[in-house]
Amino acid sequence: MSSADLRSTCEVLEREYTEEYERCIENMLTNRKGTIVYFEEFDYEGLKMALEQLSEFERRENKKVIESNVLKGLNLEKMLNVLVNALFFMMVA
Repeated sequence: MSSADLRSTCEVLEREYTEEYERCIENMLTNRKGTIVYFEEFDYEGLKMALEQLSEFERRENKKVIESNVLKGLNLEKMLNVLVNALFFMMVA
């Protein structure tokens, strides 16, 4: 995969992840009638369901990354270096 293709694929994956993440969170905070839910007391069952939804979302998104082959040929040290840099820039932004 060329550098330009890799960058393009990563940009698409990032954009899709962000859109899907926002939809996932919005769905968790919205009841079936379409209004935002405000809790009077802590809802353990609701938290469990929300975490399950978030976990399933992360599984789907990780599968997309694996199937895209953007990580093919990278070694663990390089991937960790990229991750640390990305996290740093996210914290600074």
